Amino acid sequence: MGAQDSFFEAQGGQTPIGFFTRSTSLDFGVAVAGNLVGVKGECSGAIGDGVQGFGRGSFSGVAGFGGVAGPIGDDGTGVFGIGGGISGSGVRGIGAGAPNTAPPKSVGSVGVYGQGGHGAPGVVGVSSPGSSSIGVHGVAENFDDWAVVGDAHNGSFSIGVLGRGTGFGGYFVGNVHVDGNLVVSGAKSAVVPFPDRSNRLLYCTESPESWFEDFGAGKLVDGHAEVHLEPEFASIIDTHDYNVFLTEYDDNNSLYVTKRTNKGFEVIAKASKAASSSFSYRVVAKRKDIKAPRFDKVSDGAEKLRAAVSAAEGKPYATAVNA
Repeated sequence: MGAQDSFFEAQGGQTPIGFFTRSTSLDFGVAVAGNLVGVKGECSGAIGDGVQGFGRGSFSGVAGFGGVAGPIGDDGTGVFGIGGGISGSGVRGIGAGAPNTAPPKSVGSVGVYGQGGHGAPGVVGVSSPGSSSIGVHGVAENFDDWAVVGDAHNGSFSIGVLGRGTGFGGYFVGNVHVDGNLVVSGAKSAVVPFPDRSNRLLYCTESPESWFEDFGAGKLVDGHAEVHLEPEFASIIDTHDYNVFLTEYDDNNSLYVTKRTNKGFEVIAKASKAASSSFSYRVVAKRKDIKAPRFDKVSDGAEKLRAAVSAAEGKPYATAVNA
């Protein structure tokens, strides 16, 4: 035993310690083995920690290692935590400089709670080297559960979930529902399979305003036709002013639209009251339930948001916008 080794030493002072050991010449200050529990620490006061560990250098204050692989197949957990009380966390980690606060009541009793220091994440998962490895994986096994949820309630441009990637910022397998506005700085397209077994992009038609459109066909009788707007379509558009585009088939002696109402419109053959050929039409009308100003500018807050994301990526904002 070295001169600086000390075992079973009772400490006094303002923070009395029931058991203290210090060793500078041995790998372990204390080695304890038990059939069920190797070390158990319990605080008997009103508040306090059952076990404290303080690491040095790049080592941890407390390190947990799962079961050792062997013939019996030990699959033990490195660190295991069970929350106490009504909403206690199983494991809680606080980054340097962060306040030691409990999780928000809205999230309930979480298994793992992490709170980062200034500008740092609360929880980070890093994938291992190799193909298809995952940094963070959320699993929902119960009916209608959610695997991953992001909540951001402080500020009109706070982000619930942010994805960054040199390939894809996000990739979804399944339906995607957006309850709110969808703003895209790039092209919007559909992936369509072709007969040559390739998948190709077909792009959206864009407009400076928000329009709905419907298509149909009709037939002239004695140079005249009445077209009724479908009630469901009429209920979601501004029927006070809408556009009708006609395509005439065969020789109908020029067709025109008249008597537009909230119920429909009439199509007339200009020079022949005996015209009886068919035609098709396209109705384009303003969407009624939202306001979409013509050439609406992106808000300053959204620009600041993009600048903040660019700063987090470590590149100038102008580079991110013009890339």
